[in-house]
Amino acid sequence: MLLLACFAAFGSIQIARADGNGQIQPPHAPDTLAQSSGAADGVKQDSDTSFFDSIAKHVSIRNSFLEDSEQAKPATFSWTKAKGNVSYYSVDAAVQLNVPSFFPSNSFFGEHHLQIQPLFEAHVSSDTNNAQDSLSARLPISMTFLKNDTGFVKRWYLTVSPVYEFDRLNDNETIGGDLFVTPNIPRIGIGKWWPGPDVNTLENPTVAFHWRPYVGFEGGHVLKSQAGTILSEENEYARFAAKLHGQIDLIYPRTNAKGNKEIGTRFALTADYFFRQELTGSQHDFNFVEVSPILYLDRDQHVSVGLSYKNGKTTPKFSKVDELNLWVGIKF
Repeated sequence: MLLLACFAAFGSIQIARADGNGQIQPPHAPDTLAQSSGAADGVKQDSDTSFFDSIAKHVSIRNSFLEDSEQAKPATFSWTKAKGNVSYYSVDAAVQLNVPSFFPSNSFFGEHHLQIQPLFEAHVSSDTNNAQDSLSARLPISMTFLKNDTGFVKRWYLTVSPVYEFDRLNDNETIGGDLFVTPNIPRIGIGKWWPGPDVNTLENPTVAFHWRPYVGFEGGHVLKSQAGTILSEENEYARFAAKLHGQIDLIYPRTNAKGNKEIGTRFALTADYFFRQELTGSQHDFNFVEVSPILYLDRDQHVSVGLSYKNGKTTPKFSKVDELNLWVGIKF
């Protein structure tokens, strides 16, 4: 599994998609959403897809499962060698099999689609003292509800995931699941760049912002726990969980190979905050923050460099994380 995680570090694709009007879709949003928004100048059509784009239709490699910052953040690999200290590596990556959506139908909630997309995720480091340490296998079952476009909330996304999670040395191990829901509310920048850029009128580089909240629950059974950790306090767990993602992009107008206008991005600043509150046992609460500036080295975002700062406590064992990494990311 560690070899798979290392492979994941060398690639990423753009999961969150943005159309000509800045509409952004979170991970797991089916391709039919992009089609339903209508073709516009700046939207990459099938005739423009490259060999690597064709691969990306079937396999997604990105930084993490539950975030739409994949529009900016690739899977990353970093190696640190400090004078007088032991060198160490860090990997942050998620590998997902893209399965077409099915069961499209209409109901009281509007048009909806269902997807099942198995994935493996790794956030590991050979620095065992202060680094994030999590490997997990998931089977996300995602439902997309398309509301009336004239309403305040345009869409709802619901994801339920069976999860098997463990640390690098397999000292802590859990099996369970989670449920998260998030809306699209373009008027306040959820799921759409704000202020919304128009590909036909954008002339100079500018800054655009978007954000996304997630709320849900996590629960499961502790298979193995390291003595003295919070995980060792009980055999079963249930938690309320919430995540907030924010992102600032430096966007600019450009033309593609066919001469059509589109919006490009060369720099992004992302921030993620995760809050967990135990509903059983000692009822601890946990906070985890990650901030990443990212610089893309080519127009198609195949190669990037960035910096990530992580602080707080996160799954599976909730030990203290306090790390700063300079990394290389590659998308394909």
